[in-house]
This record gives sequence, C-alpha cells and structure tokens, in this order.
Amino acid sequence: MIFQKAAIPVIGTMIALGAVNAVESMLPVVALMKSDPVSRTQNYYTSHVTGYKIKECIPVPGTFVGWRNAGGVWVEGSVEFLDDMTPDSAKPKSYNRTDFGLWRWSVTDDTEKVKVTVIHICNGHPEITTVGPFTIGKDV
Repeated sequence: MIFQKAAIPVIGTMIALGAVNAVESMLPVVALMKSDPVSRTQNYYTSHVTGYKIKECIPVPGTFVGWRNAGGVWVEGSVEFLDDMTPDSAKPKSYNRTDFGLWRWSVTDDTEKVKVTVIHICNGHPEITTVGPFTIGKDV
C-alpha cells in the first residue's frame, strides 16, 4: 500500500515532464526574428538581426547557409556575421530580445528576400532552424 501511494506522484511527475518535453520539441529555436536594414550594395545586403532564442540548442559548426530569393526561387548564397567572432557558438536562451548582430548576405540586383538556415542540436536531436525570410528593398 505504501509503494502505491509513493508511485503515484512519481508517475505523475514523469507524465508532466514528458508533456513539457513534447511541447518544447515543437517550438522553434528562435522566434519573432527582425531584420533592420543597414545597407545594400550591388552585391551585398547587410542588416541588424534581433529576436528571441527560446530553446537551449547548439548550432552545428559549418551548417549556416545564406539564401536569397528572386522571382520566388530560393538560391543558396553566402552569409557572414560581421561582428560575431564566434558564429558557431550558442547564444543563451532568453525571454528578452537578443541582439544577433550584423549579418551580410550575398545578393543580386533582383534579390527580394533573404534567409539563413542552420542545423541545431536540441536535446541530442538535429533540428533545422530557419531565420527569416526577410523582405529587402532596393533602397536602404
């Protein structure tokens, strides 16, 4: 009888933790990302990126890919993190808006949108994260 009474809180806690893990696994790594334009040249678009890091995940080094879109077609390009000396490091989870710094994409004259994809490891599992897309104007 004593074992049964002790087992009920343990089982309830295990169910609650399982539910929390299930909900967290459905959340993105980052959310409400914002791109504030800094400059646009013939070959580059630079913006200041902010947002919320809502999961503790670690980026896989070398998996950041910049993308540009013209006429509805996404093409792989490059992205640089101009003021981040350690772009493969993880930013801490935060309930405050996080400053991700200056990002620079390679673009063409007809580029309309940009985004970045990266692979994160979250609780031992790989997850593809997309930052953006951000619509960019001709004049910055």
